[in-house]
Amino acid sequence: MLNKVKEKIKEIIWKIKYSLYKLKCKIKKQEEYILFGTPLHGNLGDQAIAIAEYEFLKDCGIKDVFEIPGFDRKYIINYLEAKIPKGGILLAHGGGYIGSLWINEEEMIREFIEKFPNNKIVIFPQTIFYEETEEGKEELKKSLEIYNNHNDLTICVREKYSYEFSIKEFTKIKTLLVPDIVLYIKNLKIPVKQRKGVLLCMRRDKEKKITNIEENKIYSCISKYDEIIDKTDTVLDNANIKPRKRKKLVMDKLKEFKKYKLVITDRLHGMIFSAITGTPCIAIGNCNYKVKGVYDWIKDLDYISYIDDLGNFELEINRLMNIKECEYIFDRNKNYEELRNILWRNNQE
Repeated sequence: MLNKVKEKIKEIIWKIKYSLYKLKCKIKKQEEYILFGTPLHGNLGDQAIAIAEYEFLKDCGIKDVFEIPGFDRKYIINYLEAKIPKGGILLAHGGGYIGSLWINEEEMIREFIEKFPNNKIVIFPQTIFYEETEEGKEELKKSLEIYNNHNDLTICVREKYSYEFSIKEFTKIKTLLVPDIVLYIKNLKIPVKQRKGVLLCMRRDKEKKITNIEENKIYSCISKYDEIIDKTDTVLDNANIKPRKRKKLVMDKLKEFKKYKLVITDRLHGMIFSAITGTPCIAIGNCNYKVKGVYDWIKDLDYISYIDDLGNFELEINRLMNIKECEYIFDRNKNYEELRNILWRNNQE
């Protein structure tokens, strides 16, 4: 009984929040922008995506956004279905959850697309990955039916593998090739006196590809150097991160990365955090193609190295340990132009 009361209170609070947002938009004579599916969990890569999405939207002239975390959608989504005007723009949080690997999130985006067939929907940069299994094929079939039936859906994908897949399968929607949105983050002023040591940031979930034997080999290789070796992760266990707390937690993680001479990681955002903080990094592939694919956007950064296996691992350690100057150079205007044009054009209408 108590839980039902709490759920009802949350539902009422969300309705009030949206009503106030709607009134604000009406007074300012502006379109409604709904950012859907943002995280409350402890994955700081996902939290960084949300930070970058807000930064990007602000630069597009979109300053007022109604954010709905994925977990809280159940309190508001049916209400929104009847309240959002046709001109309202729905934005889906980016990441790597389109496909069969993270099925709860895939089902969330399907629900989102089905509920709002007449609104423009733009999905921030994603990786699409359906496993080559009977289950994976069945999930793809479900997604095709829903995605291809929407009237105005744009999916941004962050690497060429997902782009080619989307063009082939999602034939009724618009697909854009856009970098992971965290690469958009700018103006990072993180002072560091002297970098020391090596930081290991390795996966512990279903996306992990390297074996324990290979991980031990990595540790043995870096143990030859007279450097401290620390371990970290971009995921905080059992965390419940409210939107107002995400920036501090992400900045703390970025500061941690920047303290080290070298980062070794098989996490996509471990590689990206290294890139945007100017930290030498060896990135290793995971179970799908997202790390390798996103690396293509930053392959000109000589302090970031990608390897598929450990064949050249020691050579890359030697090279990166001797790099003195690391400057993050990334053409935000060019790389996000197509996505900006879609949102900017609507914002000017």
